[in-house]
Amino acid sequence: MAFTEQQDRDWGQRLSGDALLAFVSNCQFIGRTVFGDPYRIRLRADGTMEGWEGHTDEKHDTGTWWLKGDTWYRQWQSWSYGELLGFEIYINDNRIHWVRDGQLVDAAFYTIPGEEGE
Repeated sequence: MAFTEQQDRDWGQRLSGDALLAFVSNCQFIGRTVFGDPYRIRLRADGTMEGWEGHTDEKHDTGTWWLKGDTWYRQWQSWSYGELLGFEIYINDNRIHWVRDGQLVDAAFYTIPGEEGE
């Protein structure tokens, strides 16, 4: 088995088409920065996103997201230097994996607001 195929299996299912749109239109990510600080990111169906970082949400940013084909793009106002980046989205159980140029960039837990009593 090729190395890439093994990585793909670990990342889970790649989302595309309507499934990708439905997922990114209503979800929240929960993870840790490279410095170990907690963060939350909320995506909304209108293409906006909002993020909070820190133990008491002391850092905050907003941005936009959109799809081009099966690639999810995002751009923050301040975070990540406002850089525009696109990712393939994979999900596995309750984990999301952001993949760019065949490399895993980041992973976090995700929730879908309104599901399971949220």
